[in-house]
Amino acid sequence: MPSAFINDLPPEILASILEIVAGGNAWANNTTLPLLSSICSHWREVLLGHPQLWTKLYCAISNKLRNEPDPLISNLIAHLQSWYARAGNLPLELILDFTVTPRHTNSLYSYLIAQSKWRSLSFANDSAATTSSWVWLQDLIRAAGNSYDENDERPCWPGLETLIISSPRVVYEGKRPLVLPLKLIAPNLRKIELTFLYLRSPPCPVFNDMPWTSLTHFKLTGTLEVFDISFPFHVLREAPNLKDLRILFRRWYSRQPEGMCPSLAVPLCHRNLQHLALLLHCDGTIPFLQSVRLPSLRSLDLSTAAMVPPTEIGLHPLGDAIQLLVSHSKCEIQSLRLQRMPNTAAEVHGILAALPALQSVELIRAGCIWGHNRNKHNSPDEFFRILQEDGSALPVIRNFSYIGRGESTYTVQEGDTDFDLFRAFPLDWFMKKKGRC
Repeated sequence: MPSAFINDLPPEILASILEIVAGGNAWANNTTLPLLSSICSHWREVLLGHPQLWTKLYCAISNKLRNEPDPLISNLIAHLQSWYARAGNLPLELILDFTVTPRHTNSLYSYLIAQSKWRSLSFANDSAATTSSWVWLQDLIRAAGNSYDENDERPCWPGLETLIISSPRVVYEGKRPLVLPLKLIAPNLRKIELTFLYLRSPPCPVFNDMPWTSLTHFKLTGTLEVFDISFPFHVLREAPNLKDLRILFRRWYSRQPEGMCPSLAVPLCHRNLQHLALLLHCDGTIPFLQSVRLPSLRSLDLSTAAMVPPTEIGLHPLGDAIQLLVSHSKCEIQSLRLQRMPNTAAEVHGILAALPALQSVELIRAGCIWGHNRNKHNSPDEFFRILQEDGSALPVIRNFSYIGRGESTYTVQEGDTDFDLFRAFPLDWFMKKKGRC
């Protein structure tokens, strides 16, 4: 019987199989591991005998947590303690997903702060209602910061490498600003992601006390009250080991005063950055690209929050800025993504031609939507015609995707039956694909 055969496998192999069945991530483990351990006593022994299977946990909290006394909090803490007791001394990962914004919870704070084995913490506020500040999270961070002084200047989370704060419906007000003193809390942090609806204060003060030297991944997503082009420069200056930078400012409601945009006499050189993603206004993206040197850059992802005609971006089009970045940085960009960027078909072709190492290209309502007169939408045929006439662009391309207005999507990758047609005759490939849509 199959069940007898699998039970004859060595425990290490059986544990690996069960880990694959469980999904190998925090989202699946919460329900799948207990189910598998109830199948038979042998499986339960194997699962309990391999502590690495119990290092991850996802908790969806759909009821509103209130301050003590609240049985929901004590039950949650008991569940966390019971689960992680099986993990031994291994590093731990936790996702707390709140669908209802919780209140202050002292005992839960105490448990989270006292646990020094966290490797990854994710806090998500998925409440459907827009809220002013996330008091629960801000009080947790404040309590964690206070523990530094209370514990002889020892950080409460010395092994924390990843911190993800997802609060897409939260407005962080100036009266109760968001402050993340993570240098005192998690001095070895490597990855931080912060998502918010609206930030009324400038972003720099939020990250004043960051462990910048240990950071390798930084992602910030939300809407700003004041457009601040200086922030990406600030991150690169402070984080010399950063490999992945994503600054996604969906929109803003006022601009910096004139003269506040950085004008760098000597370009800022960052030698370790490999992936850059920017969602800014073009008058922020262009001066940034012109003012940095990124010799290790391999992936570039550029978007703008609103469709802007090329005539509105002055004398320095985006294509020139990208080519300047590449020529001065001596980098080999292998992946390019452009979304809603103001370029003509010829300019997009110029960008692709300047990046001979490109293996992956994704164009989303970008570039080829502008006509010759640079002020009206145009079909993408012109872009593919120029690409076909040139014949030398994209010599090592492996994946190409164009998403136009509406739902039209045209993709091809190495191994597809039409890939050779795309390589030799891009316009013919496009017309063939368009005829199928």
